[in-house]
Amino acid sequence: MAVTDEGGSGARTAEVPKRENLCQGGLYRPQYPADGERFIVVIANPGLMASNDFAGRDIAKDQG
Repeated sequence: MAVTDEGGSGARTAEVPKRENLCQGGLYRPQYPADGERFIVVIANPGLMASNDFAGRDIAKDQG
């Protein structure tokens, strides 16, 4: 999520397609604490995460 600070032990940061960031940002933004309070994001199914970083080609868009 582009608007958050990223990092920490075992963290992985990588670029995502702009379309995906805008779509997911619209879903998650209302859930962020309003006062800047810290929060943690937990990946529920890490095995479903992309194994490679975004390489500049939005394959979901290419698939229709």
